Amino acid sequence: LENILEVGILESGNETKESFVQQLARHLRKFAFINAESLKVVEKTAIPIVSVEYIKSDAEGGKSLMIDISVQSPNHKGLLAAAVVRELLEIFPELCPITLVIKSFLQQQGLSKAYTGGLSSYCLTLMVASFLIHQAGRKFPSPAALLLDFLHLVSHINRTWKFSIALGISKIPESETSFDPLFVEDPLQVKE
Repeated sequence: LENILEVGILESGNETKESFVQQLARHLRKFAFINAESLKVVEKTAIPIVSVEYIKSDAEGGKSLMIDISVQSPNHKGLLAAAVVRELLEIFPELCPITLVIKSFLQQQGLSKAYTGGLSSYCLTLMVASFLIHQAGRKFPSPAALLLDFLHLVSHINRTWKFSIALGISKIPESETSFDPLFVEDPLQVKE
């Protein structure tokens, strides 16, 4: 299993090379709760994914849900990232509603997928958490007021100045921010 992304599969007597995410997509097509037409394998990214529409049963409300599935690998620390998000949600109760509202807006604008040039849920969560850390001690009447302040902040990020977001105190090298005006530091990728 050292190189799980290059698995050889024997089908109908013909050997074909199929990545793990391609295999996963092929197997998902068999399930009635998956919209087979929605299946999309995205491999030419830092983290390969399978994007799929999950069809909820009537007992679940009957609506569909778009899901991106990734697999743990040396480049992807999804389980650790999920633990970071859970901890942030415990520390900042406002994080969930603010992030969900922004994520919904990004989705409506077609900007909710990192692999298409949008913003990933994890990155957005880190951005909002960093904002909330810097708001510590300030009084806000509601999450809506925090949301408005966050939107005001990010609406002023432009190409003329650099803006970095980190959960802790760290020095982000100039080389990391030389290309884009916004740099979001992943706490799981911090270099000592």
